[in-house]
Amino acid sequence: MTIGEALEFERKKLNLTEKEMTNGIISIASYSRVERNLQDIKARDLFAILDANRISMVQFVHDLDIDLDEKDTEAGKWRYHLDCAFYENNIQDMEIINQVIQEKSKSKELKLSGNIVLAKLKNNLDCLSTVSMDELDVLCDSNWVKDLNLLKLFYDVMPILSMPYLSARIKEILTEYSGREKQIDPEYQYVLGMISISYARECSFRGDYRLMEEIFIFLDKLPRTPKLFLIKLLEKYYVTILLHDKAKSKHISKILRKLGYQKIATDIEV
Repeated sequence: MTIGEALEFERKKLNLTEKEMTNGIISIASYSRVERNLQDIKARDLFAILDANRISMVQFVHDLDIDLDEKDTEAGKWRYHLDCAFYENNIQDMEIINQVIQEKSKSKELKLSGNIVLAKLKNNLDCLSTVSMDELDVLCDSNWVKDLNLLKLFYDVMPILSMPYLSARIKEILTEYSGREKQIDPEYQYVLGMISISYARECSFRGDYRLMEEIFIFLDKLPRTPKLFLIKLLEKYYVTILLHDKAKSKHISKILRKLGYQKIATDIEV
């Protein structure tokens, strides 16, 4: 069953109208489109509807007929839900989303990403100390820097990598993409920008500033598009950190909080 079909099945089993099923969480019109597979539903809205109607999330997920193949658009949807839960600092949603990924995905990379993102949200990266380099062997493939999904996996695992290994992989990325920043596909631009910012964060936290100049040059050459606004702002933040300009770094952190990015503002503070 699809999510819409599963919701319809549960609603009819409970003998509820669409209005009763939604509990005011989303509009009746939107819910109706979800049931008919004409519209996607946000993960947090889905979880809220299930919780309001005392429907077992475990059983609901088990009954879903979805295959989270890494190359499939369905995987992209759940990856998006994962990122939303992370930046909204919602551990409950994150645990359920990761449950879906662990149960339904055949991709070891997506499963690893789910566990790592959940651990990062819980500030419990120590539990990932058992992750072996064998599990990250896909990052040793000569073409990994050209694969968007592997770049996303690399972004997820960056906090648990040693600085020499991390810098070696960053060097491969810079070799592949430096000099043609504005010609890169927009989706790649965003992911590469986030990787660059994450690397700057790791350098700042670990006090190891190798490749920082190259990273700042790469970030500065990315186009100034609305989608990359946050990345450009974070670039400025880490430049101020490198220059020991506490007044400007605090000002940027304040801007992030005013824009609603409390988690990011907290995470970047060195």
